[in-house]
Amino acid sequence: MAVVSRLLSALRLERQRTRPYVHPSQYRAPENVRLYSDGMHKLYQPSLSTLAIAVVTLGLYVGVPHILLALLAFSWWRPAAITLALLLLSLLLPAKPLRVNSVLSSYVFLCWRRYFHFSYLFERSLDCYQDYIIAQFPHGAFPLGALLGGTFMATEYPEYTCYATAASSAFYVPIWRHVHAWLGTEVCTKANFHNLLSRGIMGPQRNSTSTSQASGEHHQRQEQQQQLQLQLSSSTDASRHTPFKSAQ
Repeated sequence: MAVVSRLLSALRLERQRTRPYVHPSQYRAPENVRLYSDGMHKLYQPSLSTLAIAVVTLGLYVGVPHILLALLAFSWWRPAAITLALLLLSLLLPAKPLRVNSVLSSYVFLCWRRYFHFSYLFERSLDCYQDYIIAQFPHGAFPLGALLGGTFMATEYPEYTCYATAASSAFYVPIWRHVHAWLGTEVCTKANFHNLLSRGIMGPQRNSTSTSQASGEHHQRQEQQQQLQLQLSSSTDASRHTPFKSAQ
């Protein structure tokens, strides 16, 4: 009976951790301490069902280019040629970032994070009303960052909108292209990166008093920057028209 119970526990489907709502201003995390996602700990071991789901789905996803090459090699066979043509035609469909919640919270990505024992740390305390750039490493040969870090942010901090970028090569591969689009991922170009940064804070709003104070401080900083720019430009113009004698 003990062996059967162990086998059943190993084959069980691990449940997703339900995080009780905490206002983002109350988020507290120790600095420079490694934390693990989805309720894991340092010695966590995934169940056999989690391993099986992760290995099969990861193998299929990462193996998409190899599947395309195999279909190309067997393109003389009509079903293979039709499948390859349909997959290539899917690249013509628009891949607008959608951020589909059902995809972001998918159980498959939970298994992936547990398979990789996904962890994170804060180098310093974060302000929930500021914008941050989150780096994920190490970077592998396959673009999995948005599928691990992006889905983690969506499930761990659902009050915020976290944008992800991925290598442009991921958007030239069928299936990969639209999976990234469903996760709200955009091509990692300089223009897209600046566009995402310009969108500003997408998290919870302060109360009316603090919001007005923050907006007033923001306008005050803008005016100071404009005055400084005017002073610099005037001093530059003055120096440009000042006659200097060349040294003999």
